[in-house]
Amino acid sequence: MKYFLGASMIFLASCNEVGAMDCDQRFADDYSTALSSGNLEWFMDNYYLEGVDETRLNSLKRILNLYFGHAISRAEIGDFPVDFRTEYERGGVKYRMSLVPTKLLTVHFVVDPDALNVITASSVPVGMVNGRCYVAAARVDP
Repeated sequence: MKYFLGASMIFLASCNEVGAMDCDQRFADDYSTALSSGNLEWFMDNYYLEGVDETRLNSLKRILNLYFGHAISRAEIGDFPVDFRTEYERGGVKYRMSLVPTKLLTVHFVVDPDALNVITASSVPVGMVNGRCYVAAARVDP
């Protein structure tokens, strides 16, 4: 089973032009471009952060910095799996996604055979809010 906790560390993306963008392959391509270029500001402008506390936001920034600059082989978007966990508890605090996910965006990284620590792929939940695609963030469940 895939867990929201791991995915909640990398969330977000949306179009950076005027108008709405569906959660489609173009969205996945824009996400991977921003990730490989290390554009944190782009991510912060496009994450769906409603209800996200400072602790989760700082954690997100730290995790994104780990992924920035890695070469990406491809990005793809597919249906949101029914077994994907959308809430979790940590330190007695319950968290859930900041939006209703409809798709799962997966970025596949180029693997360096000589590397000691290898990141092969990362998946993040995405969904629409007010006609715009975003990556979900972890927020406190009131």
